[in-house]
Amino acid sequence: YTLYLPDALPICSSFKLQLGIFRLVCSNGLVVGQVFESVVTRHTRKALIELEPAIEKMVAQVAKLDEALDKMKSRKLTPDEIQSFYEKSVKVRYGDKVSANDVSIIARRTEDTGTDLFTVYNRVQEALIRGSQVRGLNGRVRQRRAITNIGKDISINAQLFDLAYDMVA
Repeated sequence: YTLYLPDALPICSSFKLQLGIFRLVCSNGLVVGQVFESVVTRHTRKALIELEPAIEKMVAQVAKLDEALDKMKSRKLTPDEIQSFYEKSVKVRYGDKVSANDVSIIARRTEDTGTDLFTVYNRVQEALIRGSQVRGLNGRVRQRRAITNIGKDISINAQLFDLAYDMVA
């Protein structure tokens, strides 16, 4: 598990502490969604004092996250459920500009070939964050770039987690 602290600078803003998962197999940083509480703190001199209880609050949620991940790993998806998850996930990244059938979401390693929810979620997350081949309106296949903006990365990651979590909640 990991804690994300994006946007810690500039000093005049606030920062948000979020819970995440680090998957060693593919070095993916997965950010949990709205189901888990995040902590927003104003970036002031007192921020360090407020940070310790915020971290404790986040760590207290790890058992709930562990339980959710176990449910995802044990939840086998049907082909229709996988397709539905693909469609919802592609909309998170591309909106209505691209159809799920036009995005190549393939397993990049043997550990990602399963049909359990956690594996499907990881496969989709990696394809959408790191870039994948997409068929455009003109029929040509292009490689989409990886997301490099940390804010967008975290936002998409959190939304994808929420989609997966909704299937086991």
